[in-house]
Amino acid sequence: MRYIYNDNGELIPYKQGSRDKFDFTSVYDRETFKFWFEHDFLPELKTKYPDNIFLKHLNVGAFPDNFGGSYTLATLPINMMSVSEADEDAFALYSNHFVMIKNNKERIGDVPIGSGSYEYTNEELFFIYNLLINKNRPGEFALTRIFDTSIWEYITNPNKPLNRVLEFFNFEGMMLNEPGLKFSKDDYSR
Repeated sequence: MRYIYNDNGELIPYKQGSRDKFDFTSVYDRETFKFWFEHDFLPELKTKYPDNIFLKHLNVGAFPDNFGGSYTLATLPINMMSVSEADEDAFALYSNHFVMIKNNKERIGDVPIGSGSYEYTNEELFFIYNLLINKNRPGEFALTRIFDTSIWEYITNPNKPLNRVLEFFNFEGMMLNEPGLKFSKDDYSR
């Protein structure tokens, strides 16, 4: 049996579709979102898009932690930090297949994924996952580079409406270029 955290931080039995809203200020909801993404959302997408190479090669695996236990993580089978020449073709294929599904809005059962009247796109859900897991930093297992196509699309078409992913990058860019803000190396090492 699988367990998730409820709003009080208690472990409760998990059943698919048992959570439809997440408050990311809560560590319990962040962990539950991660669990939901890896155990409900990804398998649902893989079933819906069985020929999508990005989804086919994106697997959830267990990795050892520093405390003798393990944690799970959705990763591609290439080093995403420094894609080698040998992996460039694979990365291009993953990127192209991600683009094929990124703007779709999914439902888990009959429930749209989102809050209020806003339904999230696949790209936004992958971005939230990557932000929670990797803080949107590049890394060997991080999905950060997969969003490069979205940034490039916006650079080449600045009239394109901003989705939440592009809004984040736009906000982050404004913060880095704001003359009144003072940053130190500590701001980048967290």
